[in-house]
Amino acid sequence: MSREDASRLIDKMKATVSARWRDVVKECGGTEADLKAIERAFDYEGFEYD
Repeated sequence: MSREDASRLIDKMKATVSARWRDVVKECGGTEADLKAIERAFDYEGFEYD
């Protein structure tokens, strides 16, 4: 896989996780408190270091 293909794949995965993680947690019975407790694992500054 080329670097460009890998970069596109990572971008797509990141977008999917960013868009869906809250819904998935809720679908599995998670509460707002659960979301708050784990949000830093999904949304944090510096996620994409080269």
